[in-house]
Amino acid sequence: MTIFTDTTAVRVSMGFLALLLVLFLRSRKGSAVRFEYAAQTLYVHRDHTYRFYIKRMNGYYRCYIIRVPYFPGKEPKRCLRGYETDPKNNAQFITWHGEKLTTLDAAKNLCRGWANANQFFIDCARTPD
Repeated sequence: MTIFTDTTAVRVSMGFLALLLVLFLRSRKGSAVRFEYAAQTLYVHRDHTYRFYIKRMNGYYRCYIIRVPYFPGKEPKRCLRGYETDPKNNAQFITWHGEKLTTLDAAKNLCRGWANANQFFIDCARTPD
């Protein structure tokens, strides 16, 4: 049977709290979420599935494009402009020049809007008005 003194219990508690703080800060710094969305358009096709990787960087969110539906005669992701390639990892992300995306919901809304516009182009072969 082990008996802890008051100072040992306090040291263990402080160490545990410090570990929780470090884990919390790490999770906030570079958190990322996978997001899948079925684009909404007037035309019904078999494939409207878009996948995004939403990553928090420096307090703001960036929406990486993982998957878009196939468009015959065009390369994937090349239907609409509005994305750039990250030179660090060669991944495409949605370009956004509005207010900074500070919430996950705002980032998901950006993904939805981009997917709907891109799917409209795929369905109609023209950009939305």
